[in-house]
Amino acid sequence: MAVANQKLKQKKLIRLLTQFCAATVLFVADLLIKAAVKNSSLVERPLELIPGVFSLCYTQNTGAAWGMFRDKPQLLSVFVGIALVLIAVYSVFSKGGAIQNVCLTLIFAGGAANLADRLINGFVTDYLSADFIDFPVFNFADCMIVVGCITLMIYLIYETVRDARGKRPAEKTDG
Repeated sequence: MAVANQKLKQKKLIRLLTQFCAATVLFVADLLIKAAVKNSSLVERPLELIPGVFSLCYTQNTGAAWGMFRDKPQLLSVFVGIALVLIAVYSVFSKGGAIQNVCLTLIFAGGAANLADRLINGFVTDYLSADFIDFPVFNFADCMIVVGCITLMIYLIYETVRDARGKRPAEKTDG
């Protein structure tokens, strides 16, 4: 029993270290992209990659999506900081599977990168523009957050439906 318990602790530690390393790589990548954008010609003029569809442009965002909290950046930073702490604590104590862990890592890395950018510069650097719709300019960190959240929601719905149907292998009984 003690050996099995030790193996579980080692497995959990490896999972947490993997999540931390992945989040760190994604965090640094996002900040490097933002630095490159700030030091590029995008500051003066946008670059149309696919005319009328997609372009790169430099934007300073003091709020969240669609300008929410634009006038309250400190409140937004506190909210994001609390969310990051909650995600980190949940990750430490969670017994979630690989999909959930990847989703939480993406959400954490994106949130931390945008928060760092906001604390360092007073705004978040956005640069990706979907020109074919009326949509806010966004960045790589935003993509990580959205992909992580949507995938996590789909995963949790799937898990809930599977549990409701009694299809969990560990819960099978021999009647």
